[in-house]
Amino acid sequence: MVASEFEDLHGRKIKLTAERWTHIVLRHPEVSVHFNDISSVLNDPDIIIRSRFEENARLYHKKYKDYYLVVVVDTFKKFVVTAYASYHIKKGDLEWKKS
Repeated sequence: MVASEFEDLHGRKIKLTAERWTHIVLRHPEVSVHFNDISSVLNDPDIIIRSRFEENARLYHKKYKDYYLVVVVDTFKKFVVTAYASYHIKKGDLEWKKS
């Protein structure tokens, strides 16, 4: 996989490097089948949460079947930090929610 660039809901260009994709696949192998869905999560999320731990991190959530695909973005550096599946919306401050 080579570096990819996606656009988020707010029109920001977000990069996904080969190194980050390798990290995601090794640490969260359930996400390996979702590479083509990352664009949709960023561009059309169900909800965006501000991280409780990192000031610039945003957690984009999109529902797939019985779980959420969560893509964590550093909005200052504009890159994907990680992605994983979760059965719950992560805790943090609500930044945006689909109406």
